[in-house]
Amino acid sequence: MRVLLTLLLAFYIFPADVEGLREIQVGDKVPLGAELKFVEGQGKTILLYLKSDDLRSVAFLRQFLKSYNIRKKISFVLVDLNSETDQRVMMLLNKLKGKKYNINDPERKIYGELGVVVMPSLLFIDEAGILNSVIVSYRPNLGMFFKSHLNALLKGEKPGDIYKETDKKLVQRRKNKVSDQAFALILDGNYQLAGMMYKKAVENYDDDIEAYLGLGFVLIEENKSKDAVALFTEALERIDSKRLEFGYYLSMASGDPSEENLANLFRFALLEPSFFPAVFKAAEVLQKNGKVEPSNKVFSRSYRILLRMYRRNK
Repeated sequence: MRVLLTLLLAFYIFPADVEGLREIQVGDKVPLGAELKFVEGQGKTILLYLKSDDLRSVAFLRQFLKSYNIRKKISFVLVDLNSETDQRVMMLLNKLKGKKYNINDPERKIYGELGVVVMPSLLFIDEAGILNSVIVSYRPNLGMFFKSHLNALLKGEKPGDIYKETDKKLVQRRKNKVSDQAFALILDGNYQLAGMMYKKAVENYDDDIEAYLGLGFVLIEENKSKDAVALFTEALERIDSKRLEFGYYLSMASGDPSEENLANLFRFALLEPSFFPAVFKAAEVLQKNGKVEPSNKVFSRSYRILLRMYRRNK
């Protein structure tokens, strides 16, 4: 138990929300004293200040290298507070390819110039010597932070909100899972259950285009084209989407096959990227109303979508 407590303290002695340096902030010029003067003209640089015999620093570097891989256009500078770098850190550093430098700072000159508060501190510096971002201390999900800050440096941007971006991805995964299940039910001809799932998705996520398109298609198949028109009309008031316009004109042409509705149905059906049952339905509507050439093109479009999906899932 005592060993476990020691390890936990080694990792979490500093709070995870500690950010930044004493002397400089993001957007400031990084002070390069005599020891770091060689960094000028090196292009984009990543500087890691650590204490090489510290467990937290070793774990930090190991996790960083998993995200870093090979970055030929970026220089890597490791500054160690110790007079001699620990072999564990040297072994990790030797695995890193590309331009890399190892500096020891036992007199804390660089430590003071940079204003290091917590070790390890990782600085992302652009080609003009400006601090683009900084990550300090060990924390959960470090890999996500490293990749975000590294990509931001390469693009010349500021890193985004990692947790917000992760939340968006999780929400999108939940949306995709429901849509995939409902779509499979459509392929099995179970429109009632598919419609229930799509309706629930629309209620939970009012920006889910796939769910709107799926629910609208089910309504059309159930001969409720007016309800489908109302659904797409409401959605289009909030969301600008060619896919929703396709659904709108599919529902309009199903109930009112005017020349204008059929022409718009043909145009938007050729733009639909994935919902091939709706595209096939559009071809049938066009064929039923004497639009032979347009219907053939839309039938062909639906087959191409189906073939692409088959190849992707093969």
